[in-house]
Amino acid sequence: GPVLHRVTMAALAEELAPHGFVRIHRAHLVRLAAVTSVASEGSGDFAVTLASGQTLPGSRRYRVALVQLG
Repeated sequence: GPVLHRVTMAALAEELAPHGFVRIHRAHLVRLAAVTSVASEGSGDFAVTLASGQTLPGSRRYRVALVQLG
């Protein structure tokens, strides 16, 4: 479930990167191992589906980080 942590998303993303997390949106970090699929949208944005079945939006701004780690 959600975790409350008082820190900027950029700092949290940097802290969790060595543990396999990647930022996909201004409001979302995901564990790369939990990503089951990535679906592109016409605007350059994308949707990430996790092993739990949950789908999260991804922003084209963060697509490069997702591709580099995948």
